[in-house]
Parts: sequence; C-alpha cells; structure tokens
Amino acid sequence: MIRLYVNDIDMYARYGYYVTKVSNRTFQTIKNTTFSPENISGEKVIQTSYTKKPIQIFGYLLNIMQNKRGLIQFISELTDKTFKLYFSDTQKTIYARMDGDCFEFEAQGGNLYAVSFNVVAFEPYSFGDAYTESIISPYTNIYSEAPDYLISPLQSFYERINNVDIGHFTILNYLGVNGNFEDANALQNGWSATNVTASKGPGYFNTKSQRLQATATTGQHNISCDLSRFTTGYPRKYFFKVKVKPTNGYIRVVLENRKIDGTYESTSSTIGVQPTSLWSDVYKTFTITSLYSVPDFKVYISLTNAEGDLSYTGTNEDAFADGAMLVDLTNMGDLPIPIKDFFNNSTYTAWSHLATTSSITAGGRTQTGEAWLNELLTFVDSGSTFGATYATNAYTMMIYNKGENLFNSDDYTPKYYESNYPIYEYNGDSILPNIYKNNTQYTIKATAKNASITITYSDATIAETTFNATAYESKTITSTSGKTIYTVTFTGKFALDTIMIYEGTANRAYQKCLNNYLKINNVAFNYLGISDIIYNDKGTLKKYKRWYYETVVKSTTFPETIYNGTGSCVLVKSTGEIYFSTITGKSIGTSSIPDGTYIVFYQLVTPVYEDIPYEGSLSLISGNNHITSNCSVLSFKLIGNKRYLEV
Repeated sequence: MIRLYVNDIDMYARYGYYVTKVSNRTFQTIKNTTFSPENISGEKVIQTSYTKKPIQIFGYLLNIMQNKRGLIQFISELTDKTFKLYFSDTQKTIYARMDGDCFEFEAQGGNLYAVSFNVVAFEPYSFGDAYTESIISPYTNIYSEAPDYLISPLQSFYERINNVDIGHFTILNYLGVNGNFEDANALQNGWSATNVTASKGPGYFNTKSQRLQATATTGQHNISCDLSRFTTGYPRKYFFKVKVKPTNGYIRVVLENRKIDGTYESTSSTIGVQPTSLWSDVYKTFTITSLYSVPDFKVYISLTNAEGDLSYTGTNEDAFADGAMLVDLTNMGDLPIPIKDFFNNSTYTAWSHLATTSSITAGGRTQTGEAWLNELLTFVDSGSTFGATYATNAYTMMIYNKGENLFNSDDYTPKYYESNYPIYEYNGDSILPNIYKNNTQYTIKATAKNASITITYSDATIAETTFNATAYESKTITSTSGKTIYTVTFTGKFALDTIMIYEGTANRAYQKCLNNYLKINNVAFNYLGISDIIYNDKGTLKKYKRWYYETVVKSTTFPETIYNGTGSCVLVKSTGEIYFSTITGKSIGTSSIPDGTYIVFYQLVTPVYEDIPYEGSLSLISGNNHITSNCSVLSFKLIGNKRYLEV
C-alpha cells in the first residue's frame, strides 16, 4: 500500500483511501523545439525542455458510506487549485492540478470502491528533502538531481524556486600596500631588516617579492613591521600570512606584543613543508592579552636554519617572501551565515573562533582552524570587499556555474584544425591556476598528440602523463589521493573540445563547460559585525544598505560627507595605507590621519533598502555543478528542496 498525502493530509487516515498503483512516474518527457532552415535537410534543435507530466493514481476506498461524501467534498475544493501530493514509497512530492476526467468511482462490491485520480504536474519535477549547500572559496561542487533555478529574472514566473543567501565579508590588510613588496626599494617601505641583506626578486602575486639573505651574524635574521597603531582593545586575535619560496633554509612568521606589565608575549609558526621550487603559505594566529601604555606590536618574517631555529649563526640562508597580510579577526566579527553553516559547529561562529590549531572537519575535509583561515582569507592588497578592492576600486562581481567541466574551451581560440579536432598548442601553460582544493582528487581527460600533462603537488612531487608522438590519443588522469594539486600544466597539441577537468574520480562522458553566470555591479561592506545584507527576493536582488562609501580629500580636516554617519569608519588612502576613525553626522574625526585622498566607508545613521541590478542567471543543471567566482570575499548558501526528474 502506498500512503498518499494531499496538502499534508493522510488520505488513508482521513478517508480510508489507499493507493495501489501510480502510473507515469518515470523520467520526464523531453520536448525539442526545432526549426527547419529553407533548402536545408533536417531540423535544428534550438531548445530542449521537459513537458507537463500526466499522472494516474489508482486505489481503493474503504467504508464507502462513511468516506465517499467527505472525499468528494475534499477533492471538489481542489478542482481549481494547485495542490501538493506526497507519495510514501518514493518520499517525493509533486505539485499538480486536476485535469480532464479527473475523478472516477467504480463499485467493487460490498463496501469497497475503486477510486482513480488523473492529475497533471504542470511543473514537471518532483521534490525531495530540504537541503542547504554552503559555497565557500575557491569553489564548490554541487550535485543536483534536476535543473534548479537559483537567481533568475524569471523567478517571479516559477512557483517553486530555491533561494540564495549571499554572505560577503571584508578583508582589511593592516600592512597596506607594504605587504605586496612592489616598491622600488631594496627593502620594502615600512619594514626594518635585522641581519639580512634585502633585495627584490620575482613575485608570486605581481612582479616583485622581498628577498632575504642571512648575514654571517649570530642572532635573528628577519624583516619586521611595526603595526602598533592598530592595537586598540584586548583581548584581540590576529591572523598573519605570507607566501614564501626558500632557496636555502626556511621561513617562519613571528608576532610579538608588549603586555601591560612590560614583558613580551609572542608566537611563531612552524617551518612546515616549504619546497624550494614552489611558493607555499606560512601563517599563524596570535592573541594580544593586554597592552603596554605605549603599544609595541610587531610582525616578523624570519629566516631560519634547517633546524628551524630563529636565532643562529647565519650562513647562506636565502628565501623570497610575497603577499604578506595581517588581519584583525576580532574586528571582522561573526562569520557570514554560509560559512558559519558550512562549519555547522556552535564553537565556530566568529572569525576569531577559527584562530586555533585544533582540527576542524567541514565539507568532507579536516584541517586546523588556522589552515581554514588561510584558505578563506586570501591575500588582498590593502583591502577588499564585495565588488571593490584597493587595486581596482569597484569591479564587476561574477558567479559562474561551469557545470560538469571546470575547463572552458571558449577561453581559447583554436590555432588550426587537425584530424577534425580544433587544436590549441600549449607551452607548459598552467591550467586553472589557484583553484584546486586542499587534499582533493581531480580527474583530467584530454585528447592530444606529442603532448604531456604534468601535475605538480604542493609537496613538489610531480606526475607526468605523455601522449603518442605521432597520432592523437585520449587519456584520463586522476590526481593522487591525499595530495593537493599545486599546478596542472599542458605542453603540446591538444584537441580543445575534448578537455575536461572536474572534481572527483568518477569516469564521466565529455561535457562542455556550462559557464552560466550572474554579473553584479555593486559594493557591499562588512566591519565590526555590521554588514550590508544582500538577499534574493523572488528573482530580485536587494540590499539592506548599512554602509556608504565615497572619496574624500583631507587637507587639515575632512570635508563633510554626503550622508549622516555614525560610529566607526574605515579609510583607505590612495597610496594604500589603512586608517580608522569615527564619524558623527557628516564629520569625520581627523586625529592622527595624514592629509591625502581617501575612500571612506562609514555607517549610515539611517540604513536604506535598494535593488541591485544584475545580468544573467544562476541555476543548477542535472549532475555536477562547479560553482566559482572572481570575488574572494564571497560565500553563499543555497536553500531549497531537492528536485528530481521522476516521481
């Protein structure tokens, strides 16, 4: 017996009606819309869709005299309405309407009637359990049972759609532009050197990095930056990170603060794995427990010997550093809801809670809280928020659903055709840089000739696959379990329309990169736990605007702002330094802030609602959906019910 629930009413318990058969619950009927060009044989498919789905429900009604009248009245009230049907055997729900000869009784003798319903699901999906998916950097792979609309201008047309909660955040790098090591000085402005020879080398993020070479001196060998002006209040937690590439020896980061009693508290990273041929991350969190009357807070990038000693007699230790960043985790406030839900642990609800060396499991991966911070807080030059960075000012924020295939062949123009393949020639090119998740396997499929694919892992080990030198052949490569991909490089002739890169180890047929997108031009800010809120309202993106930003020029004093503000404000100087002040009405406090041009973010006295224009749509397809973004300070959560193509 199949228990049928109509609008959450158990039809057996209420009316004695039990279902024995439901017909037409197989895969949806597909409709191809075509056109026939004049004087050309055949037809061209221009659209594929699913048609409405007629469903027949058969069963028996017990105690006819008692239940028939009530059942007829109940069904009659639904004749002009869409109603919900839930089937106990599949645990799926459809939304349907009566259609045609919709309701039939047939006496079976005694007190038993056969009763059948004919309904039509005009929305051709069934719905399962509710779900949420949290999407965090660098991307998330979501498996969907059926197409699903998330954000689309047509959402007002669809009756049942899923929703998206956008959780953005703001990163303020207290090192400002001095963390990018791009100036013309041998030692970057703002840093001091101890027992090292400083010079510039090739960069990881841009053109330059800071080179440190130990002098033959006993003691510590480092560069340091004094950030005492940012020490306000305690306890306070910080996160410090830097990209490093040692030539000899290692690099550790050190944070040091002078406490109220005059003594010092400090912490340092371990040396970890730092391959000499690759750039790797070194990071550490630190808690300031009290402050001396004259604050003294420094961060160090320190050379060490092979044993990891901070103090030693220098020989030939040599390393490069780039992308140094210090953020105040306490001031960053609560985690955005999508990230909070991703961790799904009441212990980890604020950025400062992740300042731990304890292991945290989320998204099928386990790593320390510090490692999660390193993954979530990518390097930014001075500051970055949703839709704006110091380097670019406002920019267009993009969210892509690449579908089954991360590799977008449309990004490349074929050089020529060979053996009917569109051919692109690579010369040791890195494919999809900076996208591979930690400790995650990937599959690479390609057809190539006289070519190779090289996977370099974060521990500097290499796996190379070569292709036939004279004829095209197809190969499938799976990355090693338990390792993290550093780069994937292609060399040689590749057939563009055969390349496929995806998360996991399953053998999948080739599919072209979907690349549907959502394009947003808007700026949102988040500081001190006070955030602009972006949300989806039936296909319209809206923002509860708590912050406003504008350009101001300080000459002794600041001019009045456009709107009335209150509380704290953040100022990013045109030269890349970050300052903090307060605003009362339209007046910005001037204490200790040098003259210059600034972008100021300030809290509005009266927040406002505004629509956010956007272009494109965000939807899930049947199968795997690799969702990526060009915004490093964005997370979002998908909320809805699982969809299926069968009932």
